[in-house]
Order: sequence, then C-alpha cells, then structure tokens
Amino acid sequence: MKQSDKTTSTNLKVHLIVLSGDAEFIQEHIAILTGSAEVTATQLVEKAIIRFREMFRLVRNTPKNSVLCFGCKDLEVQRYQFVLKSYLLLGRAKRRFLIDEQGKKIEFGFPGYFFLDVPRFVVELFASALVIVVVYIRLLLLRSTLSEKKTRE
Repeated sequence: MKQSDKTTSTNLKVHLIVLSGDAEFIQEHIAILTGSAEVTATQLVEKAIIRFREMFRLVRNTPKNSVLCFGCKDLEVQRYQFVLKSYLLLGRAKRRFLIDEQGKKIEFGFPGYFFLDVPRFVVELFASALVIVVVYIRLLLLRSTLSEKKTRE
C-alpha cells in the first residue's frame, strides 16, 4: 500500500493556470512543491477570468486525482483572489491552491472559503455600496446648494 502511495505522488498531474508573471518560473516552484514532473501550464490574461464558460471548462477538465492551481506574479496585490477561489471550488482536483512567483502559496479549503472568504466578500460589497450611497447623497446635496447659489445671483 505504501509503495503505491509513493508512485501516485510522483505521477501526480498538475494543471497550472497562469494569470500574470513568468509561467516557467511558477512551474518550477510547483514541480518542487508537489514533487511532480508533469506540470501543464495554461497562460491567460487576468481579464480572461470574467469569461465564465472558458474558465469553467478549464477548471472542470482537470482530472480528479490531480492538482489545480492558479499562478500570478504576486498574491499580495492579486485583486481577484475571491473569484479565483470560487473557480477552485468548482474544480474537481484533489488539491487546489493559489501560488505566486515568490513561492507563496494559499491552499484552498472549503471551511476557509465558506467561513472566511465569503463573509469577507459580503462585507466588502456592503461597504462599497454604502460608500456609493453616501457619495451619491453628498453629490446631490452639493448640486442643490450650487443651483441655489446660481438662482440667487
């Protein structure tokens, strides 16, 4: 049993979807991290993640006994992490994570996604909507005061 576990870890297939950065460099990090020699990379532009059908097809075509990961230049400034994690949720791969050129890795886990990322995203949406409403009201008030000044003159 232990012998077959060792062979499956070395024969592990990795599907890397690179959004930004050096794909070969990220491939080397993943090969070292997973111990796999078979890393398939797909280079995309960041704007491609809004094409749901294409991304869904890419993510779902990853076999179940493999690794699915998104690579980027720097995870600290990656603004679409929630969207990428949502795509990882749809994937069928055994292991899923985000990785950057520096080797920083964010593992995908269901509890972390549902109990940390989703509530954080909802709070961000609420805060953004609140800012938009406040700015809109202030602009309306400013407009009305400016129009009153013009009518007095």
